[in-house]
Amino acid sequence: MNELVKTSIFVGVAALFTIGAVVSRPVLAPSNPEDEVGEPLFPDFNNPDQAASLSITKYDSELVTLNSLTLEESPTGWVVSSEGGYPADAEDQVRNAATALIGLKVIGAFDALPSQLAEFALVKPDAETLNITDSGVGQLVVISDADKKPLAELIIGKQDDKQPGIRYVRIPSRDRIYVVQLDAAAFPIEFEKWIDNDLLELNPFDVAQMTFRDYNAALLQGAGGARIDRADKMEAVVDYNDIDNKWTLRSLQLPQNGRLAPAELGPDQKLNDTALTAVRTALDELQLVDVVKKPAGLAENLKVDGQFNNEGLDTLILNGFLPYGTAPMTLIGDSGEINIHTKDALKYRLLFGKEEDGGEEGPRRYLMVQVELDKAALPPPETTEVPELKEGDGVDVKKLADEIAAIKLANDRAIDAYREKHNAALRKVFEMNSRFADWYYVISNDQYEKILLTQNKLIDSPAGAAPQQQPQSGVPFMLQPAPKPVQQPPVQSMEPAAKPVEPVKPAAAEEAATKPAAETPKEDAPKADKPAEEKPAAEAPAAD
Repeated sequence: MNELVKTSIFVGVAALFTIGAVVSRPVLAPSNPEDEVGEPLFPDFNNPDQAASLSITKYDSELVTLNSLTLEESPTGWVVSSEGGYPADAEDQVRNAATALIGLKVIGAFDALPSQLAEFALVKPDAETLNITDSGVGQLVVISDADKKPLAELIIGKQDDKQPGIRYVRIPSRDRIYVVQLDAAAFPIEFEKWIDNDLLELNPFDVAQMTFRDYNAALLQGAGGARIDRADKMEAVVDYNDIDNKWTLRSLQLPQNGRLAPAELGPDQKLNDTALTAVRTALDELQLVDVVKKPAGLAENLKVDGQFNNEGLDTLILNGFLPYGTAPMTLIGDSGEINIHTKDALKYRLLFGKEEDGGEEGPRRYLMVQVELDKAALPPPETTEVPELKEGDGVDVKKLADEIAAIKLANDRAIDAYREKHNAALRKVFEMNSRFADWYYVISNDQYEKILLTQNKLIDSPAGAAPQQQPQSGVPFMLQPAPKPVQQPPVQSMEPAAKPVEPVKPAAAEEAATKPAAETPKEDAPKADKPAEEKPAAEAPAAD
């Protein structure tokens, strides 16, 4: 190999190394900051439809933690991937966030030393480089395309003291500080601002009845095994009449001798209509502050008749939801529950679980939601008995035949209407449980206290007045012993749930509606029990 060839090879290799170094090094800002004034900060990002993910990171100096939120576009729509893939209502918001960066022009620019970044709150919120003593940490926003390639990366710093709409920002790979006009509200870190807050999809004017079950429950471990202790404080059922816009008390039970017993309002007492209406409004505007995904096996079982087994029992108990009763075993919240009956024959069960510290936002509470068919709201249709067509003296056969045909037609219409409402309710139950079963929800403690009314919030009483307990013994109520916690037998190990019965889906419902409708349905017709007569999931002997 001659010297000329060797020299060419060395030159070529050197050129390759030079190219590699240029490609791999950080993108440098133009040498003169003034050259960027009036130019877009992200010139290659010009289409909001390019955005396939959005990541926001913010430092909480009080809790000394980095909070992050990541949204991604999925085949079914946008999801909060940092929260287990919870569905997001964010298409327009992501577009607005992307558009805010696409149109971002430089008003001013100047170079700064790394030590000066904190002064403008432009220290990068990075877990690997951030120290516990660092201050002046900014908010990092990253928008990427479908290939995970960043389209725009920006650290948002402090506002200008004299011009609130003006912000100091920087690109993470540069120490140059830019002055821009930017509304940071387009990039909220709060989870609840990126989701659909209509969790229950409940029209407040469809609420026909509410049942408040105020109790506390706890799992106790002892030599004899595990036991659920439940102390009931009140159970009240109220009805709403939308014609006269009035709440009425259907039933009230208060503790007596360790058990709930019927009670009545005193002569000077009445329902707190304002508090009840506020409950209905709070249900409509239920705000989530967080969600936690349930184990897949538990979620699938809960989608069918609220079944559960040992597979997910530990997470249920950890979050304040306890197995209770024996035939059948059901779930209760350790902080009570509310049942909401609607005009379209649905019953929502909201179970309230453990309380936890929410930091500067205050205490918060775990919540589970289950939906059932309210059979009492779907009594069998009233039909008329079809007379027998007989010929005889004085019988107008044609008139009788016409009457029979009219009766059959009216019966068929009544049965069809019943089946239509019944199947629509079943479809809604399946749809809602399919959505609720995957998640533990977290709400603020303020919302919990607005929704689950206690006795003193439900009932307006003059000072010193109390509901009148219906006598259960010869001992006056005020002299009776304090109520004891209700205990159930030791919790038994639960075998895996049997293969669930496939819920009625729209196709099956339509097939059911096509069956002959000549007579009133029997086997599938729900009994006309009143919601108020619904009994607690388990009746257990009082503790000794």
